[in-house]
Amino acid sequence: FPHLWEVQEAAERRLEQIMDGLLAQNPGPDKAADQLGWVQHRNCLKAQAEEIIFSELIFVFNSAGGV
Repeated sequence: FPHLWEVQEAAERRLEQIMDGLLAQNPGPDKAADQLGWVQHRNCLKAQAEEIIFSELIFVFNSAGGV
């Protein structure tokens, strides 16, 4: 399924881009000083980025005539 592979690669690239932007806007705690806080912050940002990607992919799929 080459199409699925392309979508996966595009989603991974987009995740990196969005994460970079979110980290620039919302710097987290120091990893060495607060490891759990750092992980919590990263997980929260990743969830936000994934929601953006899901909405973009669903929008593209629906606008292309998908179910």
